[in-house]
Amino acid sequence: MPRREPLETGTYYHIYNRSPHNIKIFNDKQCAIEFERALLYYIQINPPTKFSVRDKNKKAKDDFSQLLVTISAYCIMPTHFHILLRQDIDSGISIYLQRLQLSFSHYFNRLHNSHGSLFQGRFKAKEVSIHASRLYLSRYIHLNPIVANLTNNLAHYPHSSYKHYAHDIYPPGFNPKPVLGQHLTSQNYLAYLNQEISDLTPDGFASDLLIDEPGT
Repeated sequence: MPRREPLETGTYYHIYNRSPHNIKIFNDKQCAIEFERALLYYIQINPPTKFSVRDKNKKAKDDFSQLLVTISAYCIMPTHFHILLRQDIDSGISIYLQRLQLSFSHYFNRLHNSHGSLFQGRFKAKEVSIHASRLYLSRYIHLNPIVANLTNNLAHYPHSSYKHYAHDIYPPGFNPKPVLGQHLTSQNYLAYLNQEISDLTPDGFASDLLIDEPGT
């Protein structure tokens, strides 16, 4: 496998990975919830404890003042996930994904009495430097559940960052500004998301990012 060039600190990327053989590792509601919580937890440079015991350790203090990455959009699908993020320290994305994927693999394997990796090798990363591209990509990420026929209403799909934009309330380490830019409000953005699905027809940019198939 070709060696990947180091990801640049301060740069935005579309990060995604999927399960081998399209196994629906996030089809169970609780699995999707746990992955989403871990996704937002492991952005810390120094998480106070493993995520698996975070709720039991009442003395643990989260520290979101220093981050590996900053997230601007995400969606968890039955077989894969998408994240739009910025790398905040050198190797931050690699450290983050290693922690996130390993943590969820342990959780899933314990739950299902199974073993082994749940993801197709190393994660994929596409640079998304231009604001217009980040805006379009975020729309693609959030509309995944509709394109895949999982819902006909974005507000009814709980496992994405759509709810943060819809309520204009964001968790620690989540920054909407790289998507909204200087001019969009969250309400403007929701209107943008709810334009005709036909607007999602892939162009040269989107076709380089698409990995979804209907029903996955």
